[in-house]
Amino acid sequence: MAQPREQIERQRGADLEQELVATAAAATPMLPEVGDRFRRGVKPRDLITVSQWADRHRELRSGTNAPGPWHNALTPYLVEIMDALSEHSPVRQVTFCKSSGVGGSEAEYNWIGYIMHHLGNKDLLLVMPTLELRDRSLNPRLAKMSDESPALANEFGVSRQTVYRYLAPVSTA
Repeated sequence: MAQPREQIERQRGADLEQELVATAAAATPMLPEVGDRFRRGVKPRDLITVSQWADRHRELRSGTNAPGPWHNALTPYLVEIMDALSEHSPVRQVTFCKSSGVGGSEAEYNWIGYIMHHLGNKDLLLVMPTLELRDRSLNPRLAKMSDESPALANEFGVSRQTVYRYLAPVSTA
């Protein structure tokens, strides 16, 4: 009895995939650097949320009452908000009405870190109400976050001074 066409095509696809993996595995020892990059590129990234990313990668060393790794247990009310900002969340708009000092800015920084590190996207438009607020609050805190979280230090790949320069205002002539 003949196999359905879909089943034959599916089997061919699986065979081709196995052949590609075997060829890549055989070639990678010859080119270790290319092989590493190939393996990382082929492996799909984990489906994690912003709160899970923060638990794994965010460090707080200064300017906090709880220095050390980020713990969602300290601010459980932020977990759902951060998870709504994740790439696979069906939520398309997040509105966060809050008082000051409850961790809203830190949730925002966790989201920025998630975008840069986990999603590998360094193109992000973040609009601040004033240039003064950006220079007084956002720039120093982003630079501090890149220094304190090893995963993000690699994303910037530069020193704090370079981050300041990167975030500096564009002159208009």
